[in-house]
Amino acid sequence: MMSRLDARTFGQSLHDERVAGALLAQFLGASNEFYATLDIAALNLCCALGLPGAEDLDIDRLLSKVDVMARHVLLETERHYYRFINDPGDYEHSQGYFCILMLITVLQQDCGVRYNPARIRDAKFQDPDCFDPDFSNSKDLFIHGILDGPGGTCSSMPVLTAAVARRLNYPVRLVEAPGHLFARWDDPNGWFNGIPDRFNIDCSGQGFACYPDDHYRSWPKRWSAHEEESGSYLKSLTRREEIAAFLVTRGHCLWDNGRLGDAIRAYGRACVFAPNDPRYDWQLCDAYKKYRVDITNYAPDQAAKVCLTVEEQLELQKSIVRGHVARVCDGKPGLKLAEFGIRRR
Repeated sequence: MMSRLDARTFGQSLHDERVAGALLAQFLGASNEFYATLDIAALNLCCALGLPGAEDLDIDRLLSKVDVMARHVLLETERHYYRFINDPGDYEHSQGYFCILMLITVLQQDCGVRYNPARIRDAKFQDPDCFDPDFSNSKDLFIHGILDGPGGTCSSMPVLTAAVARRLNYPVRLVEAPGHLFARWDDPNGWFNGIPDRFNIDCSGQGFACYPDDHYRSWPKRWSAHEEESGSYLKSLTRREEIAAFLVTRGHCLWDNGRLGDAIRAYGRACVFAPNDPRYDWQLCDAYKKYRVDITNYAPDQAAKVCLTVEEQLELQKSIVRGHVARVCDGKPGLKLAEFGIRRR
């Protein structure tokens, strides 16, 4: 329960600016051992707090549902384990593969986990553009849409898979590709059963697929030079990087609901949790450029409700200047500072 309370405290820091700074400082100063105790399901749900589609979010009840799912998966895995013993070749000679196959099968067939039908244009998932995410509704982005709604998307289904897997002590981590999230059995040292094993778990369709890493260089879209440059894709995420990914997703939902200042705060916190990931700096810069244009379309009384404070903008502009200087020192093109309201002296 302690890890859930810690995750709840993190959630409080996201929508209560009076305590945000102090609480985030505590989290950032915590050890990797502390992060290992945090429940990924609780963190994901906490990142949905205060968003449209999460008005009546009962985190304890939903976490209990995940616990029940995990117990049912364990029971069915043990009941059918003889299948792996009798014919391991049917399961790639991998105990991990068998365990994940059982987990996905039980979640989908017994627990009703599925992709939200309203977000599918191509039922066969053959069209790279078949995904139709709606960032304005948090149910399409976080796991409560699966646990208490019509279904999930690739933003949430791998998270639920990892949450159940970790309750069973499976070495499952999240992995990002451009426009896609999936899971991975990542056990290079054979911690689980003494045999090193690694395979990808794409569980957003029916059943699951084990595509090689190179598959995601062209699906769901071919990588741009910008995405290649980041060096951030296809890596198993650390716990801090998982939080950063959830914060960016929160930011997308806030932005699509016109809460521009809150969205930029979420993007900024993602940068803090994953300071070595250039994607989040780019996201923050792009969002601030759009913010400076979009905020002018709000009536003064509305703008006052969704804007950044003057102090926040000054701190953000200082950060942008530091990023500009770093790029120039590395021999890369600098930023157009005027787009951020920054004047050269």
